[in-house]
Amino acid sequence: MVLHEVLVPERDAGTHSMKATARDVEEKGRGMCSTASGRDRSEALFGSANGREYRERVRSQYSSAKGALLTVSGFLSGHESMAESYFKRGAIDVRNARRILDVGCGMGRFVRRALQYAPPDATLVAADLSWAMLERVRLRVRDPRLRFAVADVTRLPFASESFDRVICAWVLEHLPQPELGLAELKRVLCPDGKLYVLVTEATVPGRISAWLWNCFPQRRDRFLGLCEQVGLACNSELWWTPVHRWLRLGGICLELHRK
Repeated sequence: MVLHEVLVPERDAGTHSMKATARDVEEKGRGMCSTASGRDRSEALFGSANGREYRERVRSQYSSAKGALLTVSGFLSGHESMAESYFKRGAIDVRNARRILDVGCGMGRFVRRALQYAPPDATLVAADLSWAMLERVRLRVRDPRLRFAVADVTRLPFASESFDRVICAWVLEHLPQPELGLAELKRVLCPDGKLYVLVTEATVPGRISAWLWNCFPQRRDRFLGLCEQVGLACNSELWWTPVHRWLRLGGICLELHRK
């Protein structure tokens, strides 16, 4: 697997060293856009003053004490149990994956479980826009298979077709144009790989969550249309339980592949 220099493999480094390295990497990554086709649109939005303001707002929110509370909020919302259920029953399947990417890894909810179920020789890259979130993951998860990268989902610093599994949970709803993130996720996914996307849905609970986290809840039909638009087909819609399917709870959770 060819990965860009923004990888931060020094996972045994001290806290100060990790922060300094991630900050340096963050500066290197600010101007990157990984595909010619998506470069103009990504730069037009995220290279603008409004785009920079958006990026700094997200980074600031998750680098603060609010981001540190994600573990608690995950238990209260049920997201921790839901993630465990998806991996345990194979709805999110990494058992034969060798190259795994978790974009917007947060506190490492999916990182921990992916490492639990992935093969011993797998490599998992935890990527996040916030170096502080990566530091929190580094302190919580000790595994030699784990690497880190400060990265923006709209401009991922990885070679095309680098990963056979990509996970992106509760990230794309932060984008004014989520199709830009979807296009990048597709680009780094292998032709026969699987992409797992989870986003906040525009239901009553979803709108409350979106208000708390300053994001844009998605309509299911529109979001599925965006997936098709960028060349991603839906293998299946994932639901925590039949009750969640019936009540339309738990967000939009999809297994996707390249068309």
